[in-house]
Amino acid sequence: MEQFKDDTIVIVNNFNLTQVFIRFNILAYACFIGTLYLSYFLFRLILGRVFNFERHKKSPAQHYHHLVDIFIYGTVLFIFGNYSQSFSWITALCIIIGLFGFASICELPFCRVSLQSLRSWDIKLKLICVGAIIIIACAAIYHFYLASQFMIDEDTSLFWPFLLAFVFICLFLFLSTFIVYKYQNLSFPSLKRRIIRIGERTKNIVMTRDEFEERKHDGSREIIDSEEVLFIDMPEVGFHLHHWQIFYYLAFFTRFDNVISEICAGLVIGIFMHGVSAYGFHDLLEE
Repeated sequence: MEQFKDDTIVIVNNFNLTQVFIRFNILAYACFIGTLYLSYFLFRLILGRVFNFERHKKSPAQHYHHLVDIFIYGTVLFIFGNYSQSFSWITALCIIIGLFGFASICELPFCRVSLQSLRSWDIKLKLICVGAIIIIACAAIYHFYLASQFMIDEDTSLFWPFLLAFVFICLFLFLSTFIVYKYQNLSFPSLKRRIIRIGERTKNIVMTRDEFEERKHDGSREIIDSEEVLFIDMPEVGFHLHHWQIFYYLAFFTRFDNVISEICAGLVIGIFMHGVSAYGFHDLLEE
């Protein structure tokens, strides 16, 4: 461990990879955010307009919101993904390559599907996904190896903090999503029983507003006064994992000042930017 005059603490591992804990490289930050914006406009103006790649139509307000979100998400990624130290021209170039490459793959006829239709996917698409998973797994193993070689001090490597962060953050996100999904869709038996008990105690009918509107317009059924109904205002939600979310998460762990890590960082950020540029920041839970 070395102490510099400006109180910047640096830790150097066996591969001379440098991790700065208290530092913000404003030039690297400007280049990083600029590259994200460049990839957004390259997709919309060239791949979208010129080559007519698949994309959602966006109003000026939606473009503005997405550009602001890119700034926010990009800032968080830059700070917590160690891009102040690891961002380079290699990463910037690979962001564009990842964007154009992934967008081109998505244009294949058998790739124009969503994750929800997994069972009906073409065998070619399944083989592409298997190949992608293998590549991602190999890259993950290599980054765990880099973490094991990165020494926090003389006796401790970065491996266990790196592994635990990767696993537990992922588990926390999916567990919290599952709880909200179940709660809002009233899948917990105890919650259903509680609402029914309230309805019985107050002599109200329990239903959603959509069910009430449906019944109100159904001439064959008895009309119910809204005062007799206990409404459940939460609409049902569906779980939809988007590729921008997967690769944005992975981008936090391609954090080493190493050529292979910089290439991986660029590719995953490029795929993340494809999702954002083409479709926007869609939610994990969609109402």
